Amino acid sequence: MLLSIYYSLLTTVFPEVQLIFITGASGFVGGHLVDYLLAKGHRLRCLARSDGAKKSLSAKGAEVISGDVTQVGTLHNVLNSDDFVVHLVGIIEEKGTATFEKGKDGNSVHYKLDVENVNDVTAVHVHMVGDQGFPRDILVGLYPAKGQAPSPREGSFTGTLAEGDITADQFIGPMKHEPLKDLLKMLKDGRAGVMVHTKQNPKGELWGAKD
Repeated sequence: MLLSIYYSLLTTVFPEVQLIFITGASGFVGGHLVDYLLAKGHRLRCLARSDGAKKSLSAKGAEVISGDVTQVGTLHNVLNSDDFVVHLVGIIEEKGTATFEKGKDGNSVHYKLDVENVNDVTAVHVHMVGDQGFPRDILVGLYPAKGQAPSPREGSFTGTLAEGDITADQFIGPMKHEPLKDLLKMLKDGRAGVMVHTKQNPKGELWGAKD
């Protein structure tokens, strides 16, 4: 019902629209709108960030533009003055929390990493904190877990991204051959933090260390 009302308004105000550009086309509302407009015979150009969204929209018959609406260059030369734009993207805040506890056996550190609204995660590491609070050397990997092959998590994810145990033999870089207690102290003192890497931001999407 709502889509038919929206479509009636669209075609009344813009009867000669040639192309409809949609952001947020892979979302709940956007997905239904794409299906409806394609069924009406319209030419659609959709912005998509993840590979899953690109494949899904292409399979439906929409033209797909790869990019991120929060990046300035994404829309350069994508639109014409007579194109109609449907903007359905809400700026979603990405969040994450990490906890580290000494294992009962004294030979491991148990960690748990929870995130909200993070897209296309490729890896998570503990980094040393460098100048002005920026991440430096990798100290240990958290995701994928030890022994697991790289497995990027496609699409948006909310929940426990990684949980497991760190042992001293997993340390790399400046932490190699150092005891577990040193990692816990660095995290507690804010000299180490956690970085979430994603496909769109391989150098780091989320970064946090204790103040």
